[in-house]
Amino acid sequence: MSTWRILEWSRERGRGAITGAHFDRVEFDASRADVDDFTIGELVHVELEGSGSGLRVRRVRPDLPRFSANDGEGTAPPLDGALGVEAEEAVAAANGWIDVRVELGANAVRIEFDELNFMYGPSAVLELIAPRYVELSTEIEVRYIRVAGPAMRSYLATRMKLSSKDIAIVLIDEVDRFFFVVACGIKFTPTK
Repeated sequence: MSTWRILEWSRERGRGAITGAHFDRVEFDASRADVDDFTIGELVHVELEGSGSGLRVRRVRPDLPRFSANDGEGTAPPLDGALGVEAEEAVAAANGWIDVRVELGANAVRIEFDELNFMYGPSAVLELIAPRYVELSTEIEVRYIRVAGPAMRSYLATRMKLSSKDIAIVLIDEVDRFFFVVACGIKFTPTK
């Protein structure tokens, strides 16, 4: 699988360009894009048709999927600034691992990370402490972990009363499904 990135994007002009390992520049029309908010350098999945000078982009979709809620919006305050910084730092350390597993406990949702299929135990752990709301699959192949943005917090506000002290985390799986945990605290710990 080739790695593609957004080289240029203009929502106003309805045009963009991608670059990949074997192509310096391939232009595409916005009608071929799944979203209208690409950022320069963003990883994307690309479907092509044709060959040589007749190569055309059939579809461009972001590697990191976008969230949209279909069942109304609640009112949710933004995450407290200091908590937001703490959560972003913990989540940044938690991304990029090959092996990820999730364990539900009474006092925490524990997300373990490793590079060797947990042969010697986890290399790091992200704990979502004192979970208040959990919306997870019993089997999840985690691809991304993010701090929930405004649209996600609004969605969660339709499920629970959300305060600025509630840390909302989204886990995105291999088939681009979104799962949520709202917790009172967060902690990332390397174990090795």
